[in-house]
Amino acid sequence: MNMNTAVILAGGKSRRMSFNKQSITIDGRLIAVYIADLLSSEFERVIINSNSRSLYGHCPYPIIADEMAGCGPLAGIYTGLNQSESDFTYFIGCDMPFVNLAYIKYLKRQLKGAKTNINGIVTTTGGLYEPLNAFYNKNLLSPIKQQLLKGERQVSKLCKNNNMIVVPEKIVKEFDPEGLMAVNLNTLEEVERYLFYGDIFDFAAI
Repeated sequence: MNMNTAVILAGGKSRRMSFNKQSITIDGRLIAVYIADLLSSEFERVIINSNSRSLYGHCPYPIIADEMAGCGPLAGIYTGLNQSESDFTYFIGCDMPFVNLAYIKYLKRQLKGAKTNINGIVTTTGGLYEPLNAFYNKNLLSPIKQQLLKGERQVSKLCKNNNMIVVPEKIVKEFDPEGLMAVNLNTLEEVERYLFYGDIFDFAAI
């Protein structure tokens, strides 16, 4: 079972910011590159899914654009799975800087120990599916495409209609008692709120 690929979804329209959130920097690196550097210690291949290729200059990671543009995170998952050579691929958003490698290792162990045909493993927060910080099986390419062609973009629907492991919230909290994994930087206020987590989270917009 191959789980050696991670994809960072760097799409989105940054509606609640006055600039493209992909231009946020952490420790002198674009936020997606910062996350990719963290993931590279756990994955052999890390890919950034972005339609803003020019932003990344000499980025050492592959940059791929959505194959079905304008269809949200589900389209990014589809593109990432299509470009991945792994059986299971890990997905995270570029606005989710609190990477928890211990939790990722836990997700891998759960997939390896599964006794039935599993199509992925997802996290829950507040009783809802978290579409990112999750692994998806390449077998989901066809179901995802069918959903998108019908105009159905909800990742939650994909999870409900396929055989997925759902991690209970009590387990999530054991790895992440402060709930940092679920943090999305959607506004400038949220960027400023997490400044106190140390110098490494010294966010600055280009």
